[in-house]
Amino acid sequence: MEKYGLYPQRCGAPVKEFCRAMRISHETLRRWRKNVHFVDALTRAQEKFSATVEASVENALIKAARGYTRIREYWENGTCIRETEQVPPDVNAIIFVLSNLAPERWSRNPAAPSTTGGALELHITLKGPEASEQLPQGHGRPGE
Repeated sequence: MEKYGLYPQRCGAPVKEFCRAMRISHETLRRWRKNVHFVDALTRAQEKFSATVEASVENALIKAARGYTRIREYWENGTCIRETEQVPPDVNAIIFVLSNLAPERWSRNPAAPSTTGGALELHITLKGPEASEQLPQGHGRPGE
């Protein structure tokens, strides 16, 4: 018996859990899989699930790249306490988003940034004739 037969990428409910939730036997599921309409409906559900998960992860990645405000509310001695915390942009998320969104503008650095013991060193290559004009004096303009 396959363990993750409902979704090939091992995501979602295992077959055993699916059958239990649907209150059917594994044999019933095997019979249903011989029906082209059931297989078609299952394929559409898998595609919708993939698209939903992908969109959710993309949104979380963009949120991490931009930074965000986290709001936490809780009750203490009958009073509602509201705390806000500014979560800064995540450098790794920024690198990933830019290098995949516009690879022609943001070259990929083959050496991954090191975050072990010290400052993070980030190398970005700007391409195009106006790139060096955007840099202030003393920051890598040609001829300096």
